[in-house]
Amino acid sequence: CRLGSSILSLSALTLIGSHTARGVDATWNGTTNAAWATTTNWSASPVPGSGNTATFNNAGGVVDTITTGSITINTILFNTANAAAYILGGATAGTGQITLNDAGALTVNSTVVTNQLINANVVLGTSTASSAFTFTNNSTTTGQLLNIAGNVGNSAQANATRTKTLTLAGSGNGLISGVISGNGSGNGSNETATVALTKSGAGTWTLSQVNIYAGTTTVSGGKLTIASGDINGTSGVSIGGGEFNYNSSTALSKTVTFSGTVGTLSGNGTITPAITVSSGNIYTSGGVGAAGTRTLSGGATFNSGSIFQWDLDVTGANTETHDQVVANSLAGSGAEFKVVLASGDTFALPFWDSTRNWTATDLFGVNNANSNLATIFSSSNTLTNFTANSSEGTFSFTSVSGGHEQQPQVDRGPRAHERAGRNSSRCRSSPPQADGGIIFTDREIYFAGF
Repeated sequence: CRLGSSILSLSALTLIGSHTARGVDATWNGTTNAAWATTTNWSASPVPGSGNTATFNNAGGVVDTITTGSITINTILFNTANAAAYILGGATAGTGQITLNDAGALTVNSTVVTNQLINANVVLGTSTASSAFTFTNNSTTTGQLLNIAGNVGNSAQANATRTKTLTLAGSGNGLISGVISGNGSGNGSNETATVALTKSGAGTWTLSQVNIYAGTTTVSGGKLTIASGDINGTSGVSIGGGEFNYNSSTALSKTVTFSGTVGTLSGNGTITPAITVSSGNIYTSGGVGAAGTRTLSGGATFNSGSIFQWDLDVTGANTETHDQVVANSLAGSGAEFKVVLASGDTFALPFWDSTRNWTATDLFGVNNANSNLATIFSSSNTLTNFTANSSEGTFSFTSVSGGHEQQPQVDRGPRAHERAGRNSSRCRSSPPQADGGIIFTDREIYFAGF
């Protein structure tokens, strides 16, 4: 009886061992068919699997839509300018499954010129341990994109209580058009890990679905755009650097905080919790250099040294569009005000041949008639007509004599005109100049503290 038991145990072990044979690092050639599992499609045998790197660096075969089935891999690498526009998984989003080993990666190197599409669902990790993963696009080709169209998350496992951190990296651009999940749901033998998201590198990554991951969203470089859907499952958004661009029609219900001194919060639509912009950080509606409207239901506080950026798009000789933020309350002291023209605009346009005036409600809507904007923005000298009365007054840009070849000036009283006169001789081709706290460039007026 004991002998039989031993034989059964050995038999089972032998079957498991033969089923989990490891692959090798290899390059896809696609010489036989479109199946990942076909050994003759690869430069080496057996096909890449757990712990391996699969490289795509050539024109591939007749079909570049690769049927992955369900695979486990450490790294998928797209490399060289010869790489075809591959599609991994199948012809439609959600076909196939790619499980990344702990610390696994999807990577596009700088020389790649073609779009790369992952239609397979991507599973983060093969263990219950906390681990990190990267999706990186370093392509230097304008318009090139790494698109993750399948869903991203982790499978339910026993006691999977750890955090899986996904970093979106690189100097190129990426899109996740699938759903990112990982909310720590379930318990005991059937639970999922919590997924956290980090944006690093100089590129732009965009999310476009209703995402349900529950970890923190951290922006440390480049730009993270929420184009549609939402990230209301996240525990909160932390901006340490780069730009967080929340552009969805669905209100953001989670708190946005600044953890560094070089971050930017931008976008259209509504943010429900109150925001506080700390020193060195920037708030702007729309995009950087693009006019838009934002509603801050919980209000906003601008701390000393923070920057309110107001974007202005000149659309004709006498027309323009500009940023507006509608806030239920405004507070702060010693913030700085920066005017930025849209891309392609300059202060040399004929629009600036005339004095241009805006009211405070043009910037902040009608809910802030009693806000002391003069206190918020450095001092009463910065924007002299912002007062703490019911109308809030106006601020204005005043043209200078000699045509629109010169920089426009800001009407801030007699001494301001004296300083403006000195500045008016500086042509638009000059480097940024500072005088009395004002810095001029071709597209910006920056009011530093006085």
